[in-house]
Amino acid sequence: TWLAKLPFDTLKIDRYFVLTMDKDEGSAKIVKSVVNLGRDLSLEVVAEGVENAGLAKLLLDAQCHYGQGFGYAQALPAQEAEVYLNESLADGTAPIKARSA
Repeated sequence: TWLAKLPFDTLKIDRYFVLTMDKDEGSAKIVKSVVNLGRDLSLEVVAEGVENAGLAKLLLDAQCHYGQGFGYAQALPAQEAEVYLNESLADGTAPIKARSA
């Protein structure tokens, strides 16, 4: 129960597990387990390494709160990121590439 008492509110899933979750059953199980753990502990869960729409769909199906990766956008300076978010989230969803570049 000590994990629930630590002073953080977000779990982040390493990109390796996200990048391989569509090909490796072990990675898929780890991702789903971390998402479930986060939800059980009332933590937000962020998956890094979302490189394409297929991975984004798997994370959405697993009920992961957030995803980040080059499938959404390359790294941007703060001011450009703000513009990107304002423009792309107008309809409530971020655009994602069908395939990785």
